[in-house]
Amino acid sequence: GCAGNDGYTHDAQCVLYDGPDEAFQGSEICFAFNEDTVTIWDVSDKSSPVILSRTLYENQIYTHQGWVTSDWKTLLVDDELDELCAEEGSSAY
Repeated sequence: GCAGNDGYTHDAQCVLYDGPDEAFQGSEICFAFNEDTVTIWDVSDKSSPVILSRTLYENQIYTHQGWVTSDWKTLLVDDELDELCAEEGSSAY
């Protein structure tokens, strides 16, 4: 793909951003779920995508998928294997 410098992306949600951060309103933003991270990209310029955030989280096992809520305040993330592999079980942040 056009943004291969962040490893394997299992799933992504791409949106025309209309959230609280005015600097990105109207931009094409992708929330990418990359096995071990959640990465947020600005892909408005397809020839030069920009990583806005790359985040590891505690007890990650396999970052599988996610979805931003309709009020743009929360990104829900599903770790496919945390309940099976992490000593603490599933977590919500």
